[in-house]
Order: sequence, then structure tokens, then C-alpha cells
Amino acid sequence: MVIGFATDEITLDEFAILDVLESYGVEYELINLNNLLLRSPNSLCESIDSDVIINRATSSNAREVHSEFFEKAGIRVLNQFGMEQVCNSKLRTKIALEERGIKTVEYVLINRFPIFRPNPNKKYVLSREVAEEVEEEIISEFGTAVVKPTGGSRGKSILSIRSRGDFLKECVKTYMEYGETGILRNFNLYQNVNNPYGIYAERFIPHALDLRVPASWRKGEVKVFNPLVRTVISDSIVAKNTALGALSAGIDLSQECEKSTKKSINAIVDFVERSGCTVEGLVCGMDIIPMCESLKERQMVYNAVVEVAPLWEEHVFPLKRLVNKVLERYARFVRRPRSKHDIEEVYQILKIELKMPLEKMDQGYEKLKLSKEYENLQNVVTEHLEKCLLLPNELNLRPDFRYNTHNLAMAEFPSSYVEMTLRMVN
Repeated sequence: MVIGFATDEITLDEFAILDVLESYGVEYELINLNNLLLRSPNSLCESIDSDVIINRATSSNAREVHSEFFEKAGIRVLNQFGMEQVCNSKLRTKIALEERGIKTVEYVLINRFPIFRPNPNKKYVLSREVAEEVEEEIISEFGTAVVKPTGGSRGKSILSIRSRGDFLKECVKTYMEYGETGILRNFNLYQNVNNPYGIYAERFIPHALDLRVPASWRKGEVKVFNPLVRTVISDSIVAKNTALGALSAGIDLSQECEKSTKKSINAIVDFVERSGCTVEGLVCGMDIIPMCESLKERQMVYNAVVEVAPLWEEHVFPLKRLVNKVLERYARFVRRPRSKHDIEEVYQILKIELKMPLEKMDQGYEKLKLSKEYENLQNVVTEHLEKCLLLPNELNLRPDFRYNTHNLAMAEFPSSYVEMTLRMVN
């Protein structure tokens, strides 16, 4: 049996999974998706020897299409095309949850665009009237809201609408800059005007943090691990992504969180299977928003984050930068077609070059975890969550974990990928 590992980028997460593959002593095949030409599914049978493939393409669209090709070539894949297709769409995920009666964040889809091209050969134009109409409908529906693309964006394209004029102002500002530069720099509006469905908005949910809950699924059995909490310092920060600077903490898994995660994952799998796709296995991260209406309660979390933030700057961030510097130095070869180093060589080099920086980074995390400030944040968060309404919102099929979950919540999560692929073929 051969396990394939397909990626277009070696991040620390990919490196961790590859380390587990080696430690299990199973035969594996590294597949650089940057060099894989998708001519037809039949052509993959000639170039790939894997019995099952772990698909870790960076882009959700790339993962979706590669999983589809792998499956049509008769190769099992983790995660499968049907799951990717649903989970890469906020709309389909919401429908799957709603069909099982699971309360999630309310949303609305408006089939109009304030900035659009009259035809593909024309420049973008701005309709203030449409911008005002869209804004009015969103505010009438929710009061305060967030506009975001229907696909994943790692929190980079969230636009907050807190009062009348916010959305119009953003549209006008973006369009004026476009007139000067010829570029739609506002990533949120750019993604939305290129979104085939329409303007997508969700009700703004007051929350001091969010949860990323690692889990695996196989034949209806969901294994849920300790969640990662992603925290910020104030209400003014809407996106809680660690990629944007949020600070993380690991906490024990509560019964309510476990129950909500299992119910949500099973609902999404059922939705996928009713569309005709048989799901064989799944490794994922459930994103849950804990709603809390009380500013006083939220502020207690923010205060605890402010106290622990200097320790991140002292013990963790400088060492993370050293690790990232090594990764970028060598991982860039993976992104280059016809590079002088193939993906296997890059991995072997990283095993040597990352050894010392990783040991130092892990020591930094240990110092953070042993601090009274970090312990206080854990206690404050645990108490806070008991007063929150948990709203499952998205299922992430390429969760990042090595910087955070590995060090703060659940060290064995990379093993889930290998164990799941072994179960899928045995």
C-alpha cells in the first residue's frame, strides 16, 4: 500500500504530516501539485502509484478539482470531492446545518453587485444606487452584519457593516482608487464582485473569541479533540484568525462543544452523501462562534488576552519567525515548476534545517503555557464559554495546526491524517 501526499506548498503543517508518515514506516509518495498536469483522470493512473492520497492543496478551489480528478482516476482521497465542494461554500454548509435543525449564523444572499463589469471587455463601473440598495437590505435584515465571500478567505476579506453608509463608503473609496490605479485593491469587494452568486452577508454575532475544533470522521464515528481558542484584544477586531494576529489557547473539550461538533459534522456528511457521494473518511476542523451579548463578559476575555500578549512577543513570535524564514528559504522550490529540487529533496533538507528552530519554538511555547497569564486566559475562556451560545459556522478541510493546535491544544492531530488513510484502505 502506498499513501500519496499531494500539496503545492510545504508549510509547517505539511512538514508535520510528512514526519508522521515517516514515523509510521509506511510507503508514501510525494506529489507536487504545481507539476501535476490535469489532462484527464486516466493520465493520473500513469503518473501516480498511490492507493490513497492526502490532498493538502493550499487553495480550496485547487483541492476541490484535484480531489475530483483523483477520485475519477479510481484513487481514494482525503478529503473527498463531495466534502470539498460543500465545505468550500458557506452557502452549502449553512444549508446542510439548517436541514438538520442546527442553529447557525443567519445569512442573506443578494443577487446584485455595486461594482461590476458591463461585459468582460469593459472596465468596472460603480452603481451608487445598487450599493445603497444592498446596504439597506442588509441593515434591514440584520442591523449590523459582515459581508464576506462565499468561499474561504482566512479572514482577510471580511467587511463590517455597523451603520448606514459604511458599505457605500467602502464601495466609493474602492472605486476611486480603482480609477487611479486600475486595480481593485479592496480584497473583500474584489472577491464579492467576482463571486458568481451575489453579495453574501451574515448577521454580526457579538463574540470575544472563536473555536477551531479538530476532528476526524469515519463511518459515522466522530472523534473530537481538544479545541483551539482564537482570541483578540477588543470588539473592534471582527476576524479571529491567527493568520491575522489573533492569539490562541488550548482548552479542555466540553461536553457541549463535543456534542455540537459531532452533530454538525454528521449533518454535513449526510448532506454530501445524499447528493450521491459516499464519504469514506474525513479530517477537519469545525469552526464554532460562541455568541455572547454581554460586553462586560466579553471584556473579561479581552483583558486576559491583553495580559498574555507580551509573553507571545517575548517567547513565541521571534522563534516562529525563525521557523518561517527556514521554510520560505527552501519551500519556495516546491512552488517552482521544473525546480532544481524536487519535493522529496526539499522535505529532506527541511528535516535538517528545521530541527533546531523547531526545538527552540516548542520551548518558547512551553514557557508560554507555564505562565500564570496563560493559565488565567484558559480559566477565563472556559468560564466564558459556559455563558455562550455555540453556533457552528464552517467546516475547514485544511485546518492549520502545527503552530497552534500542536503546541497548545492537541499534539497528535497530524497522526489523524495517516491513521485515517490507513483505515480507508484496510
